[in-house]
Amino acid sequence: MVRHHRRQSRLRDAFLAILALLAVTAVPARGLADCGRDGVTILGSPDERDEACAALGEVIGHFADGGLVVDLRVTIRFQPSVVIERDGDAAVSPTGGEQHQASGFYHIARREIWVTRSTSAWTHRRRPWNLPWDRPLALSILKHEIAHAIIYQLLGADHRKLPRAWHEALAYAVQIELMPPDLRARILARYPDRGAFSSTLHINDIVYGIDPDSFAVAAYKTYVQGGRMTFLRRAISLQFEMIDMDHMPP
Repeated sequence: MVRHHRRQSRLRDAFLAILALLAVTAVPARGLADCGRDGVTILGSPDERDEACAALGEVIGHFADGGLVVDLRVTIRFQPSVVIERDGDAAVSPTGGEQHQASGFYHIARREIWVTRSTSAWTHRRRPWNLPWDRPLALSILKHEIAHAIIYQLLGADHRKLPRAWHEALAYAVQIELMPPDLRARILARYPDRGAFSSTLHINDIVYGIDPDSFAVAAYKTYVQGGRMTFLRRAISLQFEMIDMDHMPP
C-alpha cells in the first residue's frame, strides 16, 4: 500500500512537472509579435492578419528603400465600422468632438490603427474616390494608415511641427504609390486635369477639406514630381515652406 501511494505521488509530481514545463514554454509563444515584428499586434480574422502583415511589410519596406528605417510599434484593429472623435489630441481627429465615420484611422496616443473591414457594408456618407468598397481599396486605406503610423513614429515629439494637411498628403502619396496598378490607374483617370501642386503652400487644411480625393491625387503627383522618397524625406525634415492652419490667428 505504501509503495502504491509512493508511485501515485511520483506520477502526480511528474504530471505537475510536465504542466509547469508546458506553461513555461507557452509564454514565449504568446509573447511573439504578429508578423514576426516586435511591437506589432493585429486583431482580426486569420485572412485579415495575413493581409495586414503583407501590407506592413510593403509599407515598411518602401520607407526603408528610401532610407527611412523604423521599428514600427502599432496595433491594427479590423472593425465592422470606424467611428472617431477628438479625444484630447488635436492631431488625432479634425472633428472637434462630434462623432465621425471613417474608412480608417490612426490613433496617435494609443498607437493603434482602426480600419473598416473590406467585407463590411458601406454606410459612410463619402466613399474614397467614389469607388466601390472592396478588398483592394480597403487594403490601400490600411497602407495609408500604416504610412501615418510610420511618419508619426519617425517624427516623434516633433510630429506637431508637420501640419496636419502634410501628414495627409504624405500618407496619400504612399497609399497611391503602393496601390495595385489597375486601382491606381482607375483613380488617376478620374482626375485627368489634376496636376501636382504648383506650390507646397497649397498643401493646407483648406485645400484638403474642399475635396480630399482631388487633394490626394495632387499630393501623389507632387510626390512623384519631387522624387518620391526624396520629397517625403524633405517634408518630414520640414524643409518646405508650410502653413499650419491650427496656428493661424482667428
